[in-house]
Amino acid sequence: MNLLPMRPQHATGEHLTSLLERTAVANNISPRAFGLRAATIAREHVDATVVDRLSRAVAVPARELAPMTLDAYPTGAIGRRHRLAATHRTWRLPAVRWSCPRCTPATGIYDRDWQLALHPLCTRCPALLRVHDDVDRPLAAPPDERAVATQRRITAHLDKLRSSRRSDGTLRRLYELTSLIAVTSDEHWPRLAGWEHELRRGTLAHRTWTCRPPTQPARAAVVVLEAWRAIESPARAERLVHDGWDRIRTHPDAEVRSLEDRWYRLLPKPPITERLTAERPERPSLQTLTRLRSELRQLAMAHGLQPRHVPDWVLLPDERFAPSPGQWPLRTELARVTRHVLDGDRNGVLKVPGGRYRMPFSRWVAEDRGIRPGLAQAISDQVRALVDDGLIDYAERRQYLAASHHLLGRLRNAAPGLDLGDHALRAWVWVMLTHGPASTRAETDLAVETDARLDPEQRLALRDAALDHLTQITETGATESCPLPLSPTVLREGA
Repeated sequence: MNLLPMRPQHATGEHLTSLLERTAVANNISPRAFGLRAATIAREHVDATVVDRLSRAVAVPARELAPMTLDAYPTGAIGRRHRLAATHRTWRLPAVRWSCPRCTPATGIYDRDWQLALHPLCTRCPALLRVHDDVDRPLAAPPDERAVATQRRITAHLDKLRSSRRSDGTLRRLYELTSLIAVTSDEHWPRLAGWEHELRRGTLAHRTWTCRPPTQPARAAVVVLEAWRAIESPARAERLVHDGWDRIRTHPDAEVRSLEDRWYRLLPKPPITERLTAERPERPSLQTLTRLRSELRQLAMAHGLQPRHVPDWVLLPDERFAPSPGQWPLRTELARVTRHVLDGDRNGVLKVPGGRYRMPFSRWVAEDRGIRPGLAQAISDQVRALVDDGLIDYAERRQYLAASHHLLGRLRNAAPGLDLGDHALRAWVWVMLTHGPASTRAETDLAVETDARLDPEQRLALRDAALDHLTQITETGATESCPLPLSPTVLREGA
């Protein structure tokens, strides 16, 4: 690429793709002219060709542009990209861009470090970051000095990592502590003060840090800032670790309690006195798996229970719309194991492409080695709840919803004046009717947030309209073509 006439000066800490996009706008060309093809790939790793073209276009040596990417950090500090294993640790944001709602609209600049989940605040304005172009979300109140000071200390540590190119393990310990806190975090724990306490009100917890960080800065801020203070204070860290494990062990939901066995090696350990006195987690048992198979077989013979009757999420009595986000992976996997057992263990749906299993207990079931009693009881309770509800054909629902393009119109007629975009409404109706996640985590989060925004009258009107429409197309067998979001189950299994 030739030297361009308009060459914006790159700002301190600016992300390379921010400079690239500003350069493209200034010269009235497309970012694709630099070789930028997929925004998500570009944010995780900038191709050398892109760096070279931008370097020649703005007359800045490539060696000066390279530090504008996350490659400026050692891998041990921020984690590896393109890894989805349950034990993986990465601060890189999952295919979203964070920008400042105050300075980015005026300057077009967003920072390199804003692509890490441990940097949810702009310390210049100061302001809570937001997902870029998410203009529908109201601006949060400016963070108080306590939150900004904590963020500045995190930034100072990142500066040291860039200069030394050596990871000292601090961010690894921070990630582990963040994951432990997030498992059972709610509006009362951990104890937060000031702006962070107010921000947490109405903010959904993100409980799967061991897989990937959250997409919303607010969810990161209410956990990361407190976890960093604990990293700086051993006494504070010990208290959080003690409370975190105690909350997991005594949680009213058996699925959360079961995380102790699966996550014990991944998260900070409780004090040694607790480890010596804690009960040993229950182990998988082949006898338990045999009893579970027999029970499901009897339900299938007596009531006609089949794999298509099992949704990805079997809701508990106190769950109106969806489980808590931290339970989504385990709840989905329990449903997959249930279908596997009901299908006579003939299908291979428990493996991901590449031959790996999503969770350890899936391998034990698939290899006929057993299952933990707590998980077996959870599956038993879930299928009996499905039988009591009359065995809804969720596979058929997914098929009809994926082929209906008249539903959105009926929903809007049922709730006139509803201030929701089509994307939010599609995601909401998919999760509501199929009792399962949408095709992406972002869409599922959007559905849950949309449900929280609805008042009871709107929710009832939309639900009745959706069920009426579903009944109509089920009776007529009508098929249409439409962009309602497909769930991962549909995409993988053609259900």
